[in-house]
Amino acid sequence: MGFFDKAKDLYKMKKQASAIQKELKGITIEATSGPVTVVCDGKQLFLEAKAAEDATLDPKLAKTFIEAANKAIKKSQEVGAEKMKGVMSGMFGDQKMDMYTMQKQAKEIKEQLKKIHIEAESGGITLTCDGEQQFIEMNGSEKTPLDPALAKSFVDATNKAIKKSQMIGAEKMKDVIGGMGGMFGQ
Repeated sequence: MGFFDKAKDLYKMKKQASAIQKELKGITIEATSGPVTVVCDGKQLFLEAKAAEDATLDPKLAKTFIEAANKAIKKSQEVGAEKMKGVMSGMFGDQKMDMYTMQKQAKEIKEQLKKIHIEAESGGITLTCDGEQQFIEMNGSEKTPLDPALAKSFVDATNKAIKKSQMIGAEKMKDVIGGMGGMFGQ
C-alpha cells in the first residue's frame, strides 16, 4: 500500500470517526445506583443527576456533581491520550508495529492508568477517578457536606454511565478500526 493510499484511508477513517462523534453526542445514557440517576451523552459528557421520586437531591448539589464529573473525565482523557502517544507514533511511523507489541504496550499503559488518581473539584465537591475513568470516591467539604450513602450512589451511577458510554463508543468505532488492517501491512 502506497503513501497516498494510506493518506486516503486515514482521511476516510477521520471522516467516519467525525460522523460517529456527532452521533455519540446525540445518544443519551442513564445509569442508576440507589436513589441517584446520572445522565450523560455518548461522548461521556454528564448532563444531569437526579434522585428517585422518594428521595431528595438539592439541584445545586446535582449541578456541582455534574461539573466535577465532567472535569474529572476530561482530565482522565488527557492523561490517557498522553500515555497512548508512544503506541500511536509506532503505528504510523516507518516501522511496522506488530499486534503483539501493541497489545503488550496497551496492557502496560492500562496498568499505569489504574494507578493514577485524578481529582476534580467544583463547588466544594471533589471527585476522584483513576486514569481509566473509573470513579473512586466523592467527597464534600465543610460548606458542602455529603451523605456518604448518597456520595457512593453518585460514584456507582457515574461508573455505570461511563461503562455504558464506552461500550456504545466501541461498538460504533468497530467498523472504522476494522478498515485499518491494510494500513499496517496486514
